[in-house]
Amino acid sequence: MSKKQNKNIITQDIQVKANEIINEGEKTSLEDKRIKFQNYIENYYNNFTGASDALVSRLNDIDFHTSTSKDLITSAIIGIITSTIVSILFNLDNDLDKMSGIIGKLLSGIIIFIFLLWLLNLLIKKFEERKTLNNYEKLHCEEFEKEMIERILDKRLKHANETMFVKKD
Repeated sequence: MSKKQNKNIITQDIQVKANEIINEGEKTSLEDKRIKFQNYIENYYNNFTGASDALVSRLNDIDFHTSTSKDLITSAIIGIITSTIVSILFNLDNDLDKMSGIIGKLLSGIIIFIFLLWLLNLLIKKFEERKTLNNYEKLHCEEFEKEMIERILDKRLKHANETMFVKKD
C-alpha cells in the first residue's frame, strides 16, 4: 500500500534517498545502509536553509505515515468491500429463498461460503501488506530524523527569542 506522496520537498528528498540506499546492493548489510542513511539525514538537515514550516510539515509526514496511513487505507478498503458484498448477498439470499426449497438454500449457502472464504483471503492479504515496510521504514531512522528536525527548530526558536530580546533593549 502506498501513501500519496506529499508535496513537501523534504519528504520527496528523503524518500528518494531511502529508496536509493535500500536498492544499492544485497551485499551491504541493513545496518550499514542505516548508518549511510543517518549520515545523509544529518548532512541534509545541517545544510537545510528552508522554512521552519517545511520542517514541521516533515514531522507531521513522519508521524502520519508511520502511524495511520496503512491503517486508514486498509480499514477503508475492507469496510467498503465488505458492506457492498454483504448488501449484495442479502439481496441475493432473498432472491434465492424465493426459489424452490432446497436448491435455493443450497445455492445461498454455497455463495455465502465462497464469499466468506474470499473475504478471509482478502483480510489475510491486507494484513500481510501492512506488515511489509517501505524502504524508509526498513531503515528505522524515524526517531533519528525527528531529533534532527527538533534540534533545528529549537535552535531557530532560541535564535528568534534572542533576536526579540535584543530588539527590546
